[in-house]
Amino acid sequence: MLSKAILRVLFWAAPLFAGSAFAANSDCSGALESVTHRGIFVRLGDGRIFAGLLRGPDPEMLAAKYRVGDQVKLQCASIAAQYVAEDSFTFSSEVKRVEFVRAPSPEEMKTALGSAASRGARNLLSRTAAGVAEPNPHLSGLSMPGADAEVRPGEAVQGLDQLKAAVSSYLSTVPDFVTDETATVYSSALAPVAWQKVRVLQPEVTFTGMRDTRQRLTVDGKVWNGDFATVPGPHPTGGFGDRLRSLFAEGCATFELKGRTTEASKSVLVYGFVTPPDACPGFVIGDSYVFYPAYHGEVFFDPDDKAVLRVDIQTGAMPKAFRAPVVEERISWGFVTIGEGRHLLPVSAERLKSEGGRVYLIRQEFRNHRHFESSSNVTFQ
Repeated sequence: MLSKAILRVLFWAAPLFAGSAFAANSDCSGALESVTHRGIFVRLGDGRIFAGLLRGPDPEMLAAKYRVGDQVKLQCASIAAQYVAEDSFTFSSEVKRVEFVRAPSPEEMKTALGSAASRGARNLLSRTAAGVAEPNPHLSGLSMPGADAEVRPGEAVQGLDQLKAAVSSYLSTVPDFVTDETATVYSSALAPVAWQKVRVLQPEVTFTGMRDTRQRLTVDGKVWNGDFATVPGPHPTGGFGDRLRSLFAEGCATFELKGRTTEASKSVLVYGFVTPPDACPGFVIGDSYVFYPAYHGEVFFDPDDKAVLRVDIQTGAMPKAFRAPVVEERISWGFVTIGEGRHLLPVSAERLKSEGGRVYLIRQEFRNHRHFESSSNVTFQ
């Protein structure tokens, strides 16, 4: 079971709440971090990043006039939620006007340059090279008793190079596939926690690159004729490759080798990880805001098969004003046979979410993995 610390929140790049925290024609001020061809992202004093759709100001003119870190004031208004594919973001506020307030202090500039929001490839603002994020001070990088990973000359953490190489190879070779999902949704009051089954969702899921789409859905055994997004309540998601890609991005996490344990009947190495705020590509969305929190957790790695078998992820502190929907995740991978090939693919996940004064636990199981062209001869090992 996931942790009972249900007031912590976590989410990686998938909006849950629609609507906006802004009334019409309201203002906000902060540090300018990113301008894209469609949107603007400004960091507020508590660390949240306001996201607005550019309807009036021209993005090219803004990019020529401002730089990362500039303190600005925005005139904003609420709009119906609008998804912008090029930003992979659903905006619920628009920005009508941008005003310069002042140049950033050295500390504000350092924060802005180190932010994951400002480092995005679509950012039109000019910026100098950001410094490398300092590692979390409580991770020493020393090997732990019971850990016997392969050691390479000059390697600070035993076996870490092997782990990173395995993740890189996996992400570059994971196939597109189809699988049958069973997602059981449980609900409880915030306190005391007493789970009750809400519904069972059983779609067919297609994984193509980093995208997952669901079709042929049944809800509690009955065919659902509407779109998957119209099912009430929290929904299961994919994003399994995204989790690994974000966690092992350059400069994201600091790792320590904690020892060995048994996972899926295999002896595996356990790596603890910590990320500082603004270090990783994954982000949290709530209302019209974005936040790049710190994360911590564990990676369970089989060095014999060079495979990540499980990742546990939790978030660090969040701004008090931020409404975010997920507490933590646990994702498990396993080897499945498709035709004559053996593939490492997601087999289960647990996600803890909060919404509307209640908490929801979603348990996902994936079976009958297959390529697009075939659905036969599939076995679990």
